[in-house]
Amino acid sequence: MSCEQIDKKKFLILHFFSISITLLSTDIYLPCLPKINEYFRISGEISQLIISFFFLGSFLGSLFYGPLSDIFGRRKAMILGLSIFTVGACLCVFSSNVSFLIFSRFIQGIGMGAINVVGWTVVNDIYKGKTAAKAMSWFGSLLSCVIACAPILGGELAYWFGWHSNFVFIAVLSVLLLTLKLKFFPETLPENKRSSLSLYDTITTIRNILVFRPFISYVVLFPLFCIGEWCCLIIMPFFLQHNLGFNSEQSGYIIGGMVSTYIFSAALAPKIINKYGLNMTIKAGIYLALIGGILLLYVSFIYPDNLYLIIFSQVFYFFGGALIFGPSSSIALQSIETGRGTASTIRSSLFLLFSTIGSFIGYLFVSDFYLLTVSLCMIASTTGIFIIYKWFCIDAFEVWSEPDTLRKKLA
Repeated sequence: MSCEQIDKKKFLILHFFSISITLLSTDIYLPCLPKINEYFRISGEISQLIISFFFLGSFLGSLFYGPLSDIFGRRKAMILGLSIFTVGACLCVFSSNVSFLIFSRFIQGIGMGAINVVGWTVVNDIYKGKTAAKAMSWFGSLLSCVIACAPILGGELAYWFGWHSNFVFIAVLSVLLLTLKLKFFPETLPENKRSSLSLYDTITTIRNILVFRPFISYVVLFPLFCIGEWCCLIIMPFFLQHNLGFNSEQSGYIIGGMVSTYIFSAALAPKIINKYGLNMTIKAGIYLALIGGILLLYVSFIYPDNLYLIIFSQVFYFFGGALIFGPSSSIALQSIETGRGTASTIRSSLFLLFSTIGSFIGYLFVSDFYLLTVSLCMIASTTGIFIIYKWFCIDAFEVWSEPDTLRKKLA
C-alpha cells in the first residue's frame, strides 16, 4: 500500500492510541511510587527503578526496531515490538516481588521501543516537510492531554483500587492495541525501498546518519530537555507526599496540572510555526525552558514550600519543551531520505537514553534537596540545548530545499 492510499485519519487515530499507551506506561505510575514502597517495604530509591528500567529496556529495544523496519517493513517491526510490550505488561500484573516487577517493566520497555520508533517513522513516511512538523506538533497537543491526565488517573486508581490496578489497566489496553494493530496497521515502506539484510550496510547507514550535522544537531535537542523533565517527574511525587503532606490522589492532580502546560503549548505550536517558522519556534522554547529552570532555582532557596510558585516555575519549562519537540524532531527526520527508520531509531534511542539519565538522577539524588536537584538538572539540560542550537543547527529551509548540496558541503 502506497502512502497516498493510506486512510490517514484512521492511521492518526491508531497512532494516537499507541503513543498514548506508552505515555500512560510511565506517567500513570508516578503518584503510586510511594505506595509501592510501602507495599514491598523498600526505600524510595528502589521503587524509582520501575521507571528507570522501563526506559533502559526501551532504549535497548529501540536500537533494533528502526533497522528492522527498514529491512522487513514497518508493520512487521511494529507487531513484534507490541507483542513484547503486551507480554511485559501482563507479567507486571502477576509480579509478587519488586525484583520481578522491575524485570517485567524492563521487558515491557523493550517492546515499547517499536511503538516510538516505527510509529513516528510512519508519520514522516506519510507527511512531508512543514506538514510533518505540524502533524507532530498536533500529535503533541493531543498527547499532552494524556500526559496531563495520566498522573490524575493513576492517583485515582491507586486511591480507590490499590496500585495494582494501574498495571491491570495498562495490560488490558495493551491487548486491545495489539488486536487493533494486527487488523489496521498499514505498511508504508514498499519492498523496492527497503534496505538489504546486511550488517555492513546497516552500520554504514547508521554512520552516515550520525555524521550528518543537520540530523544529529536537531535530533538531540528534545532528548536533552527530557533529562530535566524526568528528573522532575521522578522526584515530585516524593516531594509532594513527604515534604508537603499530599496523598497519592492529590499528587496525581498536582502533577497532572503541572504538565497540562503541554496542552496549551503544543496546541499553540502549529500557529507559531506558521507565523514565525520552525527555527524561531525552537528558539522560543529554549528560552522559556531556561527561564523555568532559573525560576525554580530561586524558589528552591527563597520559597521552598510555596506550591504555587513551584508549579509556576515548572510551567515555563514544560511550555518550552512542547515548542521544541515537533519542529526539532521533524527537521531531523525530514533531512534523511534513505534509512529513515534507522534515523528514527537513533532519535528514539537518544530520547530514551536521556530520559533514563534524568530518572537515574532523580533516583540518586532523592533527599531534602528535591527542588535544588530538579532546578539544576533543568538549567543544565537547557543550557546544553542552547549551546547545540546556537553553534551547530542549520536553518530548516536550507535542510529541506537543497539536501544534496548541503550534504556535499558538510561532508
